[in-house]
Amino acid sequence: MVASIRKQPAIFPNLESNSELKTKIWHLLLHSMPRSKSVYASSALPFQLVFIMWLTFSVELALHIDLGFLGIKPRNLWGLVGILTAPMVHGNYLHLLSNTFPLLFLGTLLFFFYDRIGRVVFFRGYFVTNLLVWLLSPRPSYHI
Repeated sequence: MVASIRKQPAIFPNLESNSELKTKIWHLLLHSMPRSKSVYASSALPFQLVFIMWLTFSVELALHIDLGFLGIKPRNLWGLVGILTAPMVHGNYLHLLSNTFPLLFLGTLLFFFYDRIGRVVFFRGYFVTNLLVWLLSPRPSYHI
């Protein structure tokens, strides 16, 4: 008995070969990336915020002052100021470093791939999360 060899059905019947599939995929990937923005332009706002964070921390160290009062104090009128200022205040170097790299990396990716809505998404994330801390935090102390 001779075993018959059946031809496997094509996964992508319109494409003739594997190399043509690879070419189509590369074409889609390369032409779907934004061309008007560079990585440097996309990282401008994240770098500015990181600069302000490090400047605030340096001023705190140089002048031996505690800016913790600029954090978010839940359900307190003065605590509303913290919605704007709390992300710039950090407790120590490790806290500052652990916020620096994600802000640079994720902020740059956000503005690079979603340049039309990046600013709206970023600022809504900034204000809404801080507002939720002010509204919902059970702890009546300053949040930085």
